[in-house]
Amino acid sequence: MNIELHEFQLKAVRKLLYELKEARREFELEGMRQALALSAPTGSGKTVIMSALIEAVLDRGHPDGEAGEFPDDQASFLWITDQPQLNTQTIDRMRSHFDRIWFGGGIEEIKESFDREQLEPRKLYFINTQKLGKNGLLVKRGDGRQHLFWDTMRNTVEDRPSSVYVVIDEAHRGMAETRKQKSEAKEAGSIVQKFIKGDPGVGMPKVPIIFGVSATPKRFEELIADTDRRARLVRVKPKEALQSGLLKESILLRHSLTPIDNEMTLLGSAARRFLMFEKAWRAHHQRSGGPLIEPIMLVQVEDASETDKKQGRYSATDLAEARRVISDVFGGVPASNVFAHAFQDAKTLNVNGTDLRGLAPADIDGDADVKVVFFKTALNTGWDCPRAEVMMSFRAAKDPTPITQLVGRMVRTPLRQRVEGPERGLLNAVDLYLPKYDEKGLDAVVRHLTDEDQETHTPSKVIPVVDLSLNRRLPKAEECRALLGRLPTFRLDRRRRTSETARFMKIAGRLQVEDATEKARGALTRWLGARLEEKRPGAPFREALKRQDQVEVGARRLAVSEMLAGPETGSVGSAGPDSLHSDEASEFEEVADRDLISRIDRADRELGWGLARALVKDRESVIEAENSGADNGAYRSAMLEVLALLKSDSDLKRDLNRRAGELIDEWKQRHAPDIEALSKGERKDLEMLISPAVESAQPVEPTPPPEMIARRRGKSAQRWDKHLYAEADGGYFTYLNGWERAVLDEEFERPEVVAWFRNQLGADQWRLAVPYYKGEDAHLMYPDLIVFRQSKDEGLVADILDPHWLKDDAAAKVKGLADYAEKHPDAPLGRVEAIAVIDKHIRRLDLSEEQNRSAVRACNTSLEVRACLEGMNLTPGREAEQEPSELRQDSGDELEHESVME
Repeated sequence: MNIELHEFQLKAVRKLLYELKEARREFELEGMRQALALSAPTGSGKTVIMSALIEAVLDRGHPDGEAGEFPDDQASFLWITDQPQLNTQTIDRMRSHFDRIWFGGGIEEIKESFDREQLEPRKLYFINTQKLGKNGLLVKRGDGRQHLFWDTMRNTVEDRPSSVYVVIDEAHRGMAETRKQKSEAKEAGSIVQKFIKGDPGVGMPKVPIIFGVSATPKRFEELIADTDRRARLVRVKPKEALQSGLLKESILLRHSLTPIDNEMTLLGSAARRFLMFEKAWRAHHQRSGGPLIEPIMLVQVEDASETDKKQGRYSATDLAEARRVISDVFGGVPASNVFAHAFQDAKTLNVNGTDLRGLAPADIDGDADVKVVFFKTALNTGWDCPRAEVMMSFRAAKDPTPITQLVGRMVRTPLRQRVEGPERGLLNAVDLYLPKYDEKGLDAVVRHLTDEDQETHTPSKVIPVVDLSLNRRLPKAEECRALLGRLPTFRLDRRRRTSETARFMKIAGRLQVEDATEKARGALTRWLGARLEEKRPGAPFREALKRQDQVEVGARRLAVSEMLAGPETGSVGSAGPDSLHSDEASEFEEVADRDLISRIDRADRELGWGLARALVKDRESVIEAENSGADNGAYRSAMLEVLALLKSDSDLKRDLNRRAGELIDEWKQRHAPDIEALSKGERKDLEMLISPAVESAQPVEPTPPPEMIARRRGKSAQRWDKHLYAEADGGYFTYLNGWERAVLDEEFERPEVVAWFRNQLGADQWRLAVPYYKGEDAHLMYPDLIVFRQSKDEGLVADILDPHWLKDDAAAKVKGLADYAEKHPDAPLGRVEAIAVIDKHIRRLDLSEEQNRSAVRACNTSLEVRACLEGMNLTPGREAEQEPSELRQDSGDELEHESVME
């Protein structure tokens, strides 16, 4: 492959190869037809995974370099879709993925002129169901055609039954909305079933092994219902795809909340949001040196009514007004090539005297000039454009499926990895504006996106939000926003805790040293071999070896070692070797080999990285040497020994990890010059693997929050004034619990208070994050309220107020807040207060004062923190309305409690 697969994708390829090997064996021995399925969420790289599988079968063999039955010189793949435009798109992707298959002529799109006796070996063919329909030339005789396509398939299946594979690609199938579309879908389904169930009428046999590529297991189950096929499902977990960085973390949904939020107003908000993406991508490019992403804004417009068509309009949506609104936000009239349409006819349109150029969906991502694309339904399925960051739909909320299909086209990350740094919050989300959706319609969209049984399911977090703009009704709004940007905030440098074995092998893979992966595998295999020799004389090993030696043949359990040694070994179980007929002996050998290899495959998945197979190979050489070079079943004996080691040594994996950790330290010293020779980015990635996987807090580059932020509006939200960000009518809506309301009411009595800000909990946008530590690992806390005061002595300052201090981790958190107050004397901070309501009275502990910091540093439990608070700063006469849980309740305004990566 020309691209590096993510670990979850490589795992899926390994699993598919294993299931394919088992499927071939079961079909060849028992005649059982097979159906393999790859089920993975939208955006997880189903085409990449299948490309790697096909390359392994046709050309490369196992991706880990293991010997096996692949590559298969007789293998042919036929890839079927029911959308003609998808074939070219998928072929183009595979051309870029494959190392060598394409250059050997190994990919072919079947045209109407196709006329061959068989599919050629070592080739991948593409076809769409329309070519096989009742009007398709491939299924009609005449014009000198020698072979109908069904003849070609029959000949191929009869000649190479276990080496011809049909891939049914349902991953991009759209919804059939019109009568014509429903008719076409029904015909496509009938054609696909000819491959699955066979069709004597056209002389088409059942294809022994088929693949299904689908977004949900349910779709695959429906595909093979009422067949006699053995189903083998390989499923990519949504969480794996999300954690890989291939998908955006969040999808932010907006709809109209008030009459002020009319369609064109929301379109202007969408355009301003788009400009934020442009600015953020430029900043990320300048900071990271990576490629510059030019984002795209999508505007979905309504169909044209008959009246519109008669009057020369292309849509019931006012295209000229929509373009004017966007142009005003962009700061004038942009160049004409900034706007484009993707209507059915891609010709240039005249809209109120201005040209609107056409772009085919497949051309959008590669167009360097376009920023805004108007479309109707052409982009819902079979189209990918990771540059699409913002979408506005003028269409009514009739069916959530088309919208959710469209979102699935937008969730892919442009860089194929998660964005880090100050722009992370914005660039790891995608924004969707739905002005004609009410709350019920929006809930339906959320359900479709989050239900794993829906083909439109995405693992990205789906969050209904409203846009809040900087509240310029406040006299010092801009100064407060700038002040927020000067407050130190942090992120976590958190690496996934993988096993030391996995870390060691990944380090070897990143080193640009010849055969580094094989050398690393060899080092671990040698350790495993020494462990086996150490355990071999012990009773647990011998007992495990005896158990692993047994295999069932019919109703009898027989010992592999004795059965294969010959009649002179004596009886085993209820039947001796000499009691077996020759055909039984042959069956036994096949069953024994298949059983052992299957168990070794499972052992290989348990240890990972091909270690079990490598150990079998080493042990085979040792056993042959012990037998003076004679084979005498050395391979089978080696497999039995490896299985016995895994079953008898309960500490094996723990000690293997310990040894891998030692090897990491050794290789770090040995390959220091090789590490230094890597590029800066490669060296950074490698050093993150080499370093211990602890969590540390890193400062975020100072930057003010944007002029527009997105927040949830909870169902129990109350209106508050003076918030730094507000909706169109100047209000800010959130739920505050009793402690929070009491503290904020008290603050509003101070005449010097000019504004306040409800801090956000997640990492999807700007928030104030303060680190605290448990042991060596850092964590983040999010102080709740930031109040801006115009101080006579200090000018404008920010008070950090957090009324949540009686939980189990209170001691660790209050120490973190004390450290924050002490370590940033130059920040524009006023008070930094830990606050609790005790006996209905507000207790404040100002950690900007040294004596209070000393007091909390002596606290080790939440009870000690409570005692400390009870002795501090009682506010006389002020009672909280209630004493609820000290936890910050779901206010509805946070985008997520904890980032996927945090």
